[in-house]
Amino acid sequence: MRNEHIHAFVKDMQNAWNAGDEKGWARAFATDVDFINIFGGYHHSRDKVQASHDYLFRGVFHNSHNELTIEMIRPIRPDLAAVLVFTALDHKAGRYDGRMTFLMEEKEGEIQIIWFQNTMVTKPQHHGNHDRASTVNPDYKPMDGSSA
Repeated sequence: MRNEHIHAFVKDMQNAWNAGDEKGWARAFATDVDFINIFGGYHHSRDKVQASHDYLFRGVFHNSHNELTIEMIRPIRPDLAAVLVFTALDHKAGRYDGRMTFLMEEKEGEIQIIWFQNTMVTKPQHHGNHDRASTVNPDYKPMDGSSA
């Protein structure tokens, strides 16, 4: 699987999100995908991904804008890669930053996500000024846009 194919794939995901196209978004996922949403809810199947995003695109994420930036691609096998994507989602309730982690598999020239987890990027409240995420990891980006 070539990096430029992964970049094009993620760009297509971004375009589907920004168009509010739940079918286009879901098309990125394998029919039997395992999916953990931003709140830790577990879903199995492309149909569940599509149904949940239909609800979101008609609701809280209607007319939202999501910028997806690949942070890391780690090849595992020629047909399998782990991908880390930073997301900057602007919508009517504010801005959410997140990280999507997924496994992409290529079969017969088609790339699909077979495992997916979405995580909101926030500064842990219980850490106060002693937030190790911001001191140990210089790439840490808090959700509120402040410096960590």
